Amino acid sequence: MDIKIIVALVSLAGIALGALTSGLGYFYKVRAERLKTTKETLYYLLEFRAHFKASSFSPEDLSAEYLSICNDFFKKKQIPKEALPQGLTQILDQMFSSLIETMAPNISVDFLTAYEKSLKSLANDNPVLAYRLRGKEAYAGIFALMNDYCQQLKTIKEFNNEDIPPDFVESQIVKMNDWGFTEQLEQTDKDISLVAKRCDFATRWEVRKILANKKKPVYSLRDFDIEDKLELLLENLMELHTEDQAKAL
Repeated sequence: MDIKIIVALVSLAGIALGALTSGLGYFYKVRAERLKTTKETLYYLLEFRAHFKASSFSPEDLSAEYLSICNDFFKKKQIPKEALPQGLTQILDQMFSSLIETMAPNISVDFLTAYEKSLKSLANDNPVLAYRLRGKEAYAGIFALMNDYCQQLKTIKEFNNEDIPPDFVESQIVKMNDWGFTEQLEQTDKDISLVAKRCDFATRWEVRKILANKKKPVYSLRDFDIEDKLELLLENLMELHTEDQAKAL
């Protein structure tokens, strides 16, 4: 074979190999970028799920436990309710509100903005999936309706209507809360599964383990050192009382 033909064939083979290598490099680069965007969206959905589960406790149950802890504390100190300083109830209410906020922090505006940004990036590669994920905003209406229903039940309960047993009203509130939790968690898990399918096997496996846990978290206020906070509050009140007495002399 003519040496010129051999050189030409080698050159063509080199060009083809170079094009193939470049093409594969571009393919894996694009795939890596897509995977990065998909995993970013997956992260925000998992964060939302964790926040939702953390916020699914019953404030009424925690309120009853909080009052029990406070009553036990003042009994140990042998302080009758009549002797408690004025305004203490308001301070205790503020403490309880702070505890609730600590247990269920609000999702920040920055978080929602970043999630929206990740969806826009995802839409460039998979617009249908991005649209489906945005569609879950419609579920906000379900929870608005659920909250209104619970508020109406509580109003009926406050009127102490003899025709409606309090236990029945309480059970309806619990059932509605459980239904809302189950519905939202199920929809969120579907969204997460849709995104996870487009990730690598290791990620899918980890996500599967996370989604397997569908139980509501169980909180106990006795884990939050409330008695220590009450002790400090009582010391401050005693100091103020001593100062007021000194000024009066």
